[in-house]
Amino acid sequence: MRKFILITVIILFISSAFQKPVYALTQQEVDKYVWQKQVVTNIAPQADPLRQELSQKIQAMINAGHLAPYRYNVNENFVIYFWYHAGEPVYTLAEAYKYLPDGDPVKQSLRAYLTQEITSYPPYVGTQVYNKAPWLPLQTGARREYHPLQTIPTTPNNLNQSHPMIQTFYHLWDYVDATGDTTLVSSKWSQIIGLFDTLKNRGSVGWMDDGGCVTKYGDIAGCIGMARLAYIVNNQNYIDQASSRALTGFNSGLDFNQFDTNSYNQARYFTEEGGDDSRDPTSSQLRSYVYLNLFPETARFIKDNSVAAAQTHIDKITQNIPTWYITNSPAFVGGETNRITPLTSYPVFQAYAQIFRKDYNFLKNRLDVPLAKVGDLYYLQNLVSTIKAYGQTCWVDIRTSQQISCEAAPSVSPLPSTIPSPSPFATGDFDQSGQVNEVDAELLISNWLLSTCTTFSCDTNQDSKNNSLDFAWTFKEWGN
Repeated sequence: MRKFILITVIILFISSAFQKPVYALTQQEVDKYVWQKQVVTNIAPQADPLRQELSQKIQAMINAGHLAPYRYNVNENFVIYFWYHAGEPVYTLAEAYKYLPDGDPVKQSLRAYLTQEITSYPPYVGTQVYNKAPWLPLQTGARREYHPLQTIPTTPNNLNQSHPMIQTFYHLWDYVDATGDTTLVSSKWSQIIGLFDTLKNRGSVGWMDDGGCVTKYGDIAGCIGMARLAYIVNNQNYIDQASSRALTGFNSGLDFNQFDTNSYNQARYFTEEGGDDSRDPTSSQLRSYVYLNLFPETARFIKDNSVAAAQTHIDKITQNIPTWYITNSPAFVGGETNRITPLTSYPVFQAYAQIFRKDYNFLKNRLDVPLAKVGDLYYLQNLVSTIKAYGQTCWVDIRTSQQISCEAAPSVSPLPSTIPSPSPFATGDFDQSGQVNEVDAELLISNWLLSTCTTFSCDTNQDSKNNSLDFAWTFKEWGN
């Protein structure tokens, strides 16, 4: 028995000696993510139509004034809200500000609009529900929906759960980076640090979101933003606190699969009732939450450290729903929902743009149409990401303004040499009648799953196959 125990101990000792050590990043190694910002330059003229579209959509927001959160009916029994945190429009519009055409008068108008939004709806104010940033008023502002609404609650229920709003500090920093308005930071510093002190140690209570920059990639970006805000006012204490917590988050985030699990377990989105069941069914099934609130620095981190795991993850999503990018596309998985929501399409688009660095042809061909009639923040962010793909991405140290490195532009995949369909309006017009109708549906069904399909009979996307993607396009264009 003693001999057996001795041999076991020796084996365990030898085994442990040859085990791969657990690798931990140092503060110096994560400094490039904390202190280097993305700068995209030399945007090709081919992006001009997209920049003009961006200008038009921003002008529509300015004309509408302050916008109320968007009410979205997932299905007959499930309602969620988008764009209900004050930091979300600030970040989206700050990014748009950077990439509006030079000399565009909309740029000056946007600066005034941003100032008004931050003044009227400051994202750094005291927290309201479970130490989270408060909602924007649900009934205040222009409506984004295409359809009229009946009843909207005046205030959210106390049980409602939100995105992890420590990322508000990145929103604020990006606004300052775009506009140069450092006065905002110095004049509101006491409120900013008050919010950070509340959120940095926020723990988990049942199904609440964890906080503190340590469990999700969006959270890490919050501490990056806070460190940069503290640098603006030269407050070393909060520089150290924020960068230290970011280091903890980055080390935890080396395990992409664990962060995917964290995002899934902690993701709850606002409904009128709140509670544990307030998740979008399709996004829950596909687990696209891990890419929500993706910023350039955290996307760079994933690309550097976990790109293989992320690729496997996103492949599962797109194989389940090849029409992930089509607005209101039918959903083939996802429980009770009958269509894909932006909680799938937007995070996946951003992952392709920021982590996998897809070229502008890939992104442009997956820009569908806005969900909202005005102020679709997810569409605007996707539009900006596509514009950026036409330029060169460099990384600049925010402390010294020194350009540290530049990345080669993604290799551009060629566009198809022939048009997807003989119809000028619809790819599902298989019989070339000028309308997508029952005749096209019959052609689609009669050739279902055929692997030698032709564009003129049943193939919408020139992959020589007839499958769910062709069905989705035909469904989308029905009656056109």
